Amino acid sequence: MSNVGNKQKLIEQLRAEANFERIKVSVACKDLIKYCQDHESGDVLVVAAQVGAYYFKLVYKPMGKGRSGEEQSGIKII
Repeated sequence: MSNVGNKQKLIEQLRAEANFERIKVSVACKDLIKYCQDHESGDVLVVAAQVGAYYFKLVYKPMGKGRSGEEQSGIKII
């Protein structure tokens, strides 16, 4: 019985996918590029790169002793 249920779910999924509107990859890429260009002024990473600021702060953080017993440290991005 489980096999029949699985097949029905698969058929439903395939029918749903067959009904999706399809567009060419080139059109999707152009739309994505346009969206990114339209919204770049609000993107912190892009704006920060343009003004030379670095929005992330690197912090040295002792991490305690590792399995070998040696002190370990790491860098944390905040």
